[in-house]
Amino acid sequence: MTLLWTVLSLGVLATTVPSPVVPPDMDPEARQVLAETAARFAGYWADGRVEEVSALLASSGVVLHLAERPGGMPLPRRRAVAALRDFLRGFRTMEVEVNRVVETGGIPPKGFAEIRWVAVPAGTSQPVAAAVFVGFEQEEAGWRVSELRLLR
Repeated sequence: MTLLWTVLSLGVLATTVPSPVVPPDMDPEARQVLAETAARFAGYWADGRVEEVSALLASSGVVLHLAERPGGMPLPRRRAVAALRDFLRGFRTMEVEVNRVVETGGIPPKGFAEIRWVAVPAGTSQPVAAAVFVGFEQEEAGWRVSELRLLR
């Protein structure tokens, strides 16, 4: 009886939880700015231009999920730049392409970009492909990177 009551209670709870609020469509100009920021980031990433990447990092820090470094708490900008420099030093980019840019809403507004990255690791001749997911957060200065997640 207790199990049946639990199942029924969960069913009632599940049906009474409100649906998430769907953010209104982003205005085309703001969507364009996010797409341009994602394209700039992708170019800097591909060229290993960490100093330019650092200008796009969120002031509150960046959560990094790189291959050998699982993410967690946001790193201060200086530590994130050092980690990115060390990571990118180990690769030579062959190709980079922004596949998708999405504004997800929220306060402050957030969005993400999915970037296809093909690179050759140092010491090898075989290229590897990865997806780089870049989380953005809008600050006064514009869209800034708040999270990087690399999936191979």
